[in-house]
Amino acid sequence: MRIIGLIISCLWFINIKAQTDKDMYFDINKYKDWGEISISLSSKYYFKNNILIRIAPLSKRECIEEKWEVYTKKGIPPKNNYSYPLVGNGEYIYAYSAYKEYKYYHKNGCLGIYLNKFYDFLIGKRMEYNDTGKLIKEDDYDKDYSFSTESLCKLIQQEYNFDLKIQEIKPPFLRSIVTRDYLEEFGRYCYKVVFEMPTSSLPEYYSRRIIYIDGSMGEIFCEEDSNIIYEERMPKSKSSFPSKEEYLKKIKK
Repeated sequence: MRIIGLIISCLWFINIKAQTDKDMYFDINKYKDWGEISISLSSKYYFKNNILIRIAPLSKRECIEEKWEVYTKKGIPPKNNYSYPLVGNGEYIYAYSAYKEYKYYHKNGCLGIYLNKFYDFLIGKRMEYNDTGKLIKEDDYDKDYSFSTESLCKLIQQEYNFDLKIQEIKPPFLRSIVTRDYLEEFGRYCYKVVFEMPTSSLPEYYSRRIIYIDGSMGEIFCEEDSNIIYEERMPKSKSSFPSKEEYLKKIKK
């Protein structure tokens, strides 16, 4: 029985290693049963089960592979200044996920860089490999943020009834912006969620509600309002939080 168990374990390891080795090389054939859709002339796009893949060729046979979830609707796309990709079956893409996976491949097809993004910042681990598949650099972009972006999305959904994961092709009147960094004024790593409405011709006078969240504990510790005009359209928290001014006064006592 021990010998059989050992054989099964070896076969499992070989299968996992083969899959890992396979994932280290670019293979366009894995998308042969996906639908190819037209978005731009400089890249190829493949769609299946609400997943969109972008293959962008670079110089010297290098390429970029991007992957993200998309949201679709049935019907005729709106007529405006924005382009809504058609994906077949009478459906079109109206929004993209705020999460995106990125891969860069060397000219020999070997994976060179692997990373993930949420909005415009890196999350998780960024892995860099040489053209033989050896890991040469690894950076952990979550090391100062034990409160994950997934937990952040749940928190904002529960507290403000707003889905941070969806980014519509046509920016809605109310949109979200998410960043994270070490903020000196608070002395901690924070997420900053901004709800914004273009209520002026000048961006500096837009209506904004800014929520500050501790990057480790996931605690919303203050809010900041600026030029709020349509209060009824601005997401409002279920709980009560101090203003940024009140919070700074409290911690500086």
